[in-house]
Amino acid sequence: MQRRFRSAQNGLTQLSQVDLTPLIDLAFSLLLIFMITAPLLEQSLPIALPVTSAHAAQTASNTPVQVIGIDQNGQCYWGKQPVSLKTLEEHLAQLAESADQPAQLAPILHIRAAGQGLYQHVVDVLSLAQRYQLTRVHLDTEVGV
Repeated sequence: MQRRFRSAQNGLTQLSQVDLTPLIDLAFSLLLIFMITAPLLEQSLPIALPVTSAHAAQTASNTPVQVIGIDQNGQCYWGKQPVSLKTLEEHLAQLAESADQPAQLAPILHIRAAGQGLYQHVVDVLSLAQRYQLTRVHLDTEVGV
């Protein structure tokens, strides 16, 4: 490579220019990456999760599951059978009694309510489940676009 010199009054000086644009681009890119990743690193909690064995997973599959449906008019269903709120309470009481046995795991309730129905009907069913200490409740929804 050939260097260019320009003459000055006292002698020859080297012509040098450093383009700082790529250096500034790199600095801003790194700053942006650290600004995005820093909050993600700070929000993690150091939790030691429990380890399960294959036997534990197998017993979990034996957990009783009961589906409770609520249509948009507030009609409750025990599985596919329409029931009144009083009959639903009796079914939940029987389910809670069977869960009190030591060999039986707590049942899982899947509540499937119509999206157009009143939320009060869902609250009534949740209140009944809470009354009998049935705390493993799933509110089923459909995946939207």
